[in-house]
Amino acid sequence: MQPIDPVRPPNPVPATHRIERERRDREQQSQRDDESANNQDDDDETEHRIDEYV
Repeated sequence: MQPIDPVRPPNPVPATHRIERERRDREQQSQRDDESANNQDDDDETEHRIDEYV
């Protein structure tokens, strides 16, 4: 095991999870922008996105 850097606490979330979450946030933000632009409600896709977080 590597020694823990006393200056910086260890990151509890692996970088891959953080990158994945940021990518999903960007996708959702662009999707929200698209939805507000054309004002369509896509229930199937919304349910799918909710399932990803469960």
